[in-house]
Amino acid sequence: MRNKERILALAGIFQSASLANSLAQGENVNPQAYATSITSIFSLDPKDFKDIFGQPDNLEVGFTLLKSVLSNKNFKDHANTLRYAIGLMQIQSTLSKNEDVLSNLTNRLHQCIGRTEYFDSNIHPSIIANLADIYVDTLGSFRYRIQVKGNPEILQQSTNANKVRAIFLAGVRSAMLWNQLGGRRWQLMLSRKNLMREIDALLC
Repeated sequence: MRNKERILALAGIFQSASLANSLAQGENVNPQAYATSITSIFSLDPKDFKDIFGQPDNLEVGFTLLKSVLSNKNFKDHANTLRYAIGLMQIQSTLSKNEDVLSNLTNRLHQCIGRTEYFDSNIHPSIIANLADIYVDTLGSFRYRIQVKGNPEILQQSTNANKVRAIFLAGVRSAMLWNQLGGRRWQLMLSRKNLMREIDALLC
């Protein structure tokens, strides 16, 4: 069960990276994948892992990218998304060592949960803007920041920039879960075959 949950969390990281890249380029994104990633942010005290991502199919975008990266297919085509994924892990690592920022982030998210009940939606533009502000005010205070590459005209639009930041926040949430379950960055390089077997076993 622990291996299954770790793989789901890793797929969550890569799904956020993939969505962020698509949003930055002005491409359409899978609405279910987007909603799943954003909703995962609000599962602060889940009773079950399904409360975070739902069914594995909700992470299809993440699994597709992850399998492609692990199998070395079209590696150059995934340069940005892989950089984002690694960057999300780096931010999570820094966050785990900063109790003040982590506490502030948690408190802000609890406040945001109340707003989702008002709007009856986790992906309402006002909620996404709030999540983007939370990202900037907390994780954005770290020395390391992810440099987003994309269409400048798209990124200059606040709505799109907010979506990217909110998705990054979701990615850090997944990275935290992955780390808590024993996931480490070196596994992406040295344990590729094992990860692929675990993914195939999960999705079969």
